[in-house]
Amino acid sequence: MKTEALIGIYKELESRLASIDFESIWPGFGPVDFALYLDEVMCFQGQLESRPASFMGNTALDYQGRQIAIWNMAYTKIDGPQSLDGLAGNLVHEIFHAFQRNEGESRFPQDLQLLLYPQSKELLAWTRRDSALVADKKDDPAKRLASLAFVRAEKDRLSQGATADEYRAETAEGLAEYAGIKALGQLNPALAQDQVDKYRHFLLGDTYLFDIRRRAYFSGLLLALTAEEAGFNITHDLASQAPLWEILDIKASPLAPLGQPELEEAGILMTQEEDRRDRKSTRLNSSHITIS
Repeated sequence: MKTEALIGIYKELESRLASIDFESIWPGFGPVDFALYLDEVMCFQGQLESRPASFMGNTALDYQGRQIAIWNMAYTKIDGPQSLDGLAGNLVHEIFHAFQRNEGESRFPQDLQLLLYPQSKELLAWTRRDSALVADKKDDPAKRLASLAFVRAEKDRLSQGATADEYRAETAEGLAEYAGIKALGQLNPALAQDQVDKYRHFLLGDTYLFDIRRRAYFSGLLLALTAEEAGFNITHDLASQAPLWEILDIKASPLAPLGQPELEEAGILMTQEEDRRDRKSTRLNSSHITIS
């Protein structure tokens, strides 16, 4: 992307953000400044400036004494109004992170603990049931949440509490994704629905089954939408220590135990994932071999 394009894209996004009713998404939520950047330059407050060394990734961070949202345009394709709508929704995700930090949010996950998340056939099979319940859009949402409470109690037991960071990721990232989707729904309802359907597909297709942090973006969003549909008010004090799942405090409805086919499928998926990791490790090791 050429540097000159940054200002035009910035103005398009600024216009879209100005049209969003932030307060309807979450009480007290409002816009913050944002920056679009490339390798050496950024557009901030409509002006081109040198990119600060602290700008990395797409996130919210402290800049000049306040929280702002930043977005790396080097990997972002803009090919029309719809892509600008989508980018505006993504920016609202990061703006919500700024809002979270300003409100005292502390429920960000410990990424190392998520990388060390335990795996077993039983835990994986319950996780697949978890995904099916939050991704379902046919059955009664209250009934699905009650079933989900049973599933998550089993996951809590089998993981010996490792789910705590999973639920934190659902809260911190899932609610930011919720804010982004709600904003996108104001700009382009059809695109927002397509995005939600894509996330359902990710969960039902086991796309991020072994990536606990990434999966939480989608499960957290869909949990929030399901809870809303069931009549729950998901808004709360963001300085709370309890994750969204605990705040909902849903009574469990018993489910049938795991069946042998579920356990066998989970075992196959675990073997495939282990093989994938072994191949990746072999490639990395090969790339570091030197000839003397």
